[in-house]
Order: sequence, then structure tokens, then C-alpha cells
Amino acid sequence: MGLAAMPDSIGNTISNAFPIFLGTNIKTFTDSVEFGDKDYYKFTLNKSSSFNLALTGLTANADVAIVDASDAVVSVGGVPLQSLNQGTLIETINTILAPGDYFIRVLPGSPTDPANAATTTPSTNYTLNVQSDTGIQTDLVWRNYSSGINGIWRMDG
Repeated sequence: MGLAAMPDSIGNTISNAFPIFLGTNIKTFTDSVEFGDKDYYKFTLNKSSSFNLALTGLTANADVAIVDASDAVVSVGGVPLQSLNQGTLIETINTILAPGDYFIRVLPGSPTDPANAATTTPSTNYTLNVQSDTGIQTDLVWRNYSSGINGIWRMDG
């Protein structure tokens, strides 16, 4: 049974990325990717923000990354912001991002036969759930094992 592809309404390059406006409410987008297709979403953060992304509803393998305007994967603390799970596992990215312009890149997983990529690259529909929050909290929770009491250190900034 073949995949019923959705109409491709999302930009396929950085220059025509689909603009999204993030906030504390989860934004949901649905589309599909297949051989030769990449989907790009553009968002701007005006302040440092927590950022949460989940790619769900996969019927085949797909990958997701946060990239910059040159299509290079963004790293935070030396960790690349990408999720490369195999199969239909949910892809997630959770981090804190500095102010700036960013792109979400969704692409199909690797072909099962690289010599025949056009016929063996998985096609999949997906649902992208994304949100950001400028109310970053870096509080620490700790447990005093001798007394059995949990404590919270509140941090500003």
C-alpha cells in the first residue's frame, strides 16, 4: 500500500522557507517529504528562549535539524541540534536558543539502497509540533538525603 502524499506546501529551500511564529502555545504543521524533497520552516527569536520540537506521525524514516541561513546544523554547547532516529520513532529537539534567525529542516531518511536512492528513499507524512518560551528558568532541584527534604534554588537570568 503506497503512501498518500500530502500536497507540498512548505518551502523546499532556505530562501523560500515557510515562516512560523513561535510562542508558548504549541504550533502544529503537517506535510510530507520524499526523495529529493526537504522542508524548511523559518523562525526568529528576539530573546533567549527554550525551544521544543517533536516530529511525529511518521510512516517511514525522516530526520529533523535546526540549521542556520547557510543550511549548516546549529550547535549549542558543542551538541548539534538534530534528531536522526531510525524508522518511525519520534524525532525531538529540546534546547535553549540565543536570539536570532533559525530554520527547521525536515528531510526523508537515508535510502535503503544508496545506488538506487530515487526508488529506495522513504516517503513519509509528518506532523511538526514546535514551541518556544522566553520565560527560561534555570532553577535547580536538589534532595537533602539526610533530611529527606527536596529543595529548589531559584536562579534569575
